[in-house]
Amino acid sequence: MKIFVTLFIVYFLQTGMGVCQQSAGAAAGIDKTVDSLLNLSNDFLRQRQLEKALECDSLAWDLSIKYAGDTTLFFAKCCFNRGMILWQKGDFTESEINFNRALHLREGILEKNHPDIALCIYHIAILDAERGMFEQAELKLLDAKSQFEKSVGKFHPHYSSCAKDLAMVYYVMASYRKSEVLL
Repeated sequence: MKIFVTLFIVYFLQTGMGVCQQSAGAAAGIDKTVDSLLNLSNDFLRQRQLEKALECDSLAWDLSIKYAGDTTLFFAKCCFNRGMILWQKGDFTESEINFNRALHLREGILEKNHPDIALCIYHIAILDAERGMFEQAELKLLDAKSQFEKSVGKFHPHYSSCAKDLAMVYYVMASYRKSEVLL
């Protein structure tokens, strides 16, 4: 039912945009539609319904490009979301491409040390670790941890996850003292 309502909204906006494309309300409508599609995609991702998640992301991706372009935060969200889906599908190469694209866009739009930038770096580091590139993962996790500390503080779950994953990377690299300090 939820996907039907969202798809109806998307259809309505696509067919009705010719009339009101110039208005600020139309832009807000697209922003809300893209956000709704990405939220729905994340719901499917949590349920491990990866094809449905990718379908919703693709709709959001297309709308974002068509009405706002491929240099916006909304498109960065689509890239990040697609990276998450592809990661769950086991396509690490395409996942990294999408995380890097989201990172590049966010770095150009957001202020330094924004948590969304750190989140991109964190996920790229985890991909590196999963592929056995521990030295690269270490450097990225140190960067992400520093950015999370500055943007959300040491008591935020993102900071804690990053520190834990950095400790695991140190452990795998046999840097037990560094690992112990973080745990």
